[in-house]
Amino acid sequence: MKKISLRLILAILAFLTLAAPRLQDRVQAQEERPTIALTIPFAGAPFYWAAAHGFKDEGERLGYNIIINNAENSIERQVAHIDNYRVTNVVGAAAIALDADALVPAIEAYMEDGRPFFAIDRDIRGPVTGLLVTDNVVAGKRLGQYVREQIGDAPINALVLYGPVSVVPFVDRLNGFLSAFQDADNFTLVGTPDAGVDPSRALSIVTTFLQSNPEINVIYSVTDLTNSGAIAAVEQANRMVPDTDPNHIWIIGVDGNGETLEQVREGTTDASYSQYPYLQGVWTVRSIDYVIQGLGDSVPSGLFFGGDVVTPYNIDTFPNLWGDIEFGQDIVQ
Repeated sequence: MKKISLRLILAILAFLTLAAPRLQDRVQAQEERPTIALTIPFAGAPFYWAAAHGFKDEGERLGYNIIINNAENSIERQVAHIDNYRVTNVVGAAAIALDADALVPAIEAYMEDGRPFFAIDRDIRGPVTGLLVTDNVVAGKRLGQYVREQIGDAPINALVLYGPVSVVPFVDRLNGFLSAFQDADNFTLVGTPDAGVDPSRALSIVTTFLQSNPEINVIYSVTDLTNSGAIAAVEQANRMVPDTDPNHIWIIGVDGNGETLEQVREGTTDASYSQYPYLQGVWTVRSIDYVIQGLGDSVPSGLFFGGDVVTPYNIDTFPNLWGDIEFGQDIVQ
């Protein structure tokens, strides 16, 4: 057996003695990093998950400790998150708000000493530092224009799977879609039922509407999360036919999550407006950092993101769609 000399043992002990303070200093520096935080409505929505990962990745790159909280669809819990950010000295924070009004008192209290607070995806009716959001009016309008291009002068009978009217992006997506048909004599809005971001509810709604309104040839979802329900109803009605068939129903929506991209590739969804949630998370952190560094004057009060109309015919031309990225790591506290 190889022997270790006493001299070597003493040298190792001396090294560890000298190294210990340095290691302690590194741990202390880690603990002293400023913290920024994000609260999201619930973790099950792919958009929120992607935005949270963008927030985390960019925050860590810039040297911050990161907190991501899941409100689990509870306004009270989201308010509690923001109150906790205030008392634990989180230096900058953001929210994808469950409600445009309910968070305002907590946000105002948080911002009293000059700390920045940003809204992502949904506006907040209060004095936030800034808003980072998809231009949802444009999203709806571009999908409406796509439908007009595809159907032409033939009758357009559209069913819109709406959501809660308290969700501002849904309102904007509906208004944008309708604006594309302002001068169209061949357009009829059959209905705007609230599908509640629930595929099962969407299945029931679309089934009922197709039975009473067989002339429907467009189904527009203000969120792709209801697409699968619409697809199932169209299949049950034997209307899932090629887009060259007069009985084809055009299924379109906004988001571009992974499930929807697969539907586009399969041809069961005709178009999705793919957003940039990961970049919204990234730029939220950069905006917080600019304010903390004293560069707040360079941060716009509104940063609006575009998107891409993705179809079965062009999807292969987009190499980096967010819905194709796996955000599997559990980052929620």
